[in-house]
Amino acid sequence: MKHLTFSILLSLVSFISYGQEFRKVKVNFGFGQGSGLENYHQRGSVSTALIYLEPSYRLKDNLSIGIRFEGSLDPSKNMGNYGIIGQYYFSNKAFRPFAGLGVGMYHASIGQGAYYGYGSRNEETTFGLYPRLGFDYGHLSFLIDLNLVSKAKATVNSPVDQGGQVYTDYLNYNYLSVKAGVFFGGGRKKSK
Repeated sequence: MKHLTFSILLSLVSFISYGQEFRKVKVNFGFGQGSGLENYHQRGSVSTALIYLEPSYRLKDNLSIGIRFEGSLDPSKNMGNYGIIGQYYFSNKAFRPFAGLGVGMYHASIGQGAYYGYGSRNEETTFGLYPRLGFDYGHLSFLIDLNLVSKAKATVNSPVDQGGQVYTDYLNYNYLSVKAGVFFGGGRKKSK
């Protein structure tokens, strides 16, 4: 029994003292395109330019956890989200493909130009998840996220002089995003 306990403790110590080849902190920044957003007024699929920032921490060389902040660059398609993402890397070479899964909160505004003549509006923040595929090469990163977002309630109040009616609808903000960026930190450590 003592030998079994010693073997288990030795295994745990060797696992905990695992040496990493890559720096622990990585900050990814870039731009992309989101397609599939639903427009409140036109009821069709629209696309928008995106910007994102994603700081992460490597738990091991092949596993990281991070935070994603993403938003639209187009004020008429005002949309933003933030969430937590985990990524698993399939390689430790220069070309590092990965898969990930994230969860987050999404808020999409119907925008100033999406519905004319309203007195006030209110859009709901809602929950979503996003599976991801991508790769790192050098300090470049390429990502494809499928954002699966629960429907958000949007309410528009027309001005009193136009009848003061309240319009309510549920918006579908599922979208596919394709992004490219650069990252700082997170690269391979220099050998001593």
